Amino acid sequence: MKELPLSLFNKLSNQYSKDETIEDEIEKLICSIGSLPDEKPTELLHYTRTVTGEIKPNDKQGLKLLNIPIGKGKKLKSKTPERIIGSDLTTGYQGFKKASASEIYQLDGLFTSLKYYLDNAENKQKSYERIQSSIMSLRRNLLMLMLIPLNHWKEYRFNVIYWKGMIILDYDWEYFEDDINIGMSNLSLSRRNNTELLQYTGFKFEDLITLAPDKSNDFYTLVSQNFDNFNTIFTAEVDAGIDDATSLSSYVELKTHSQTKSQIDFKLSSKLMSSWCQTKLVDGKHVIIGFRSKSYNLTSIKKYQTNEISNLLNLHPLKLADNSTITCKKLVRWYKCVLKWIIDLIREDSEVENYKVYKIHYSPKNCPADSSLFLEPINDETRSDIFNQTIPQWFQEYINVCTEP
Repeated sequence: MKELPLSLFNKLSNQYSKDETIEDEIEKLICSIGSLPDEKPTELLHYTRTVTGEIKPNDKQGLKLLNIPIGKGKKLKSKTPERIIGSDLTTGYQGFKKASASEIYQLDGLFTSLKYYLDNAENKQKSYERIQSSIMSLRRNLLMLMLIPLNHWKEYRFNVIYWKGMIILDYDWEYFEDDINIGMSNLSLSRRNNTELLQYTGFKFEDLITLAPDKSNDFYTLVSQNFDNFNTIFTAEVDAGIDDATSLSSYVELKTHSQTKSQIDFKLSSKLMSSWCQTKLVDGKHVIIGFRSKSYNLTSIKKYQTNEISNLLNLHPLKLADNSTITCKKLVRWYKCVLKWIIDLIREDSEVENYKVYKIHYSPKNCPADSSLFLEPINDETRSDIFNQTIPQWFQEYINVCTEP
């Protein structure tokens, strides 16, 4: 099944009997993920990326700490409210330099931390077997796959490499960087500046409510989740920690959103759904949103626990164009279906070769039910270019040594 239709999403609430004979491939896939036991994500290690790009495994100097309490109350008051609530979220914007797609989607932290993990494993053979049966990527890539039903009007492209049992999923950022640059150039100057300004307010909010010796450093976690017959291993940037303990449950997602008159509207529901999924991937517990006024001042701060978000969204459900309901549970089931679909297709197609390269393409249609994910092998001259541009030479040599008899 080289096509995974978005219409699958509508069937994710269906119940199937264990004794039922199922012929439909989509329904078979749904039934197979229903029986997939999944362990909670675990942190394999953490690392700091310095402003110069150096990766420092098991170093937590890049971890920013919240300077606001995160107690039981929903509304958060800063320890120094006069410095935070009412703050101008555009201060410092003139010096803001937007990161390029190549910087955002780089995999060097993934490969460097994997090497450190294997070098320092107590059982090297077992640890290597773990990564051999894994989809390896960045959280932001896995999150995109999970959120396709929510963002069904967007196009997505990924490069996938199958090599020595590993499946490396990389966003096709070169394609989209050109596309984004063209799109931005077609916007008026005021709209282009406003888009970048909204991005900056998120960075400014993070700066306001966190403390760190050097905020130019960034902090990441390397996470693994085991399913029935495959794993995922990915890196995720951590916005902040409740304290300096390096554990998934203490990591916090920080977001900004425009101030709303009602308790919740469509845009806020979408933001909360996306935040829930992002947090779910690392088994986090907290999302903090800073609400901004039309003049970009910070008006309030609110904490959401992940279970609170799912309950709130059940009361204010989001819907696809065909009126089917989007829930947190269905998005997780969709995500499992996509991962298993990728795994099964590639393993079925795994002839004895040094490596294989594939393209995953989600092409949106006017009617969401007509949209699909496609996975196709690449056999032209770009195959080796994608392989070598994605996997650095030093990591290729390292794994080759690991697999020597």
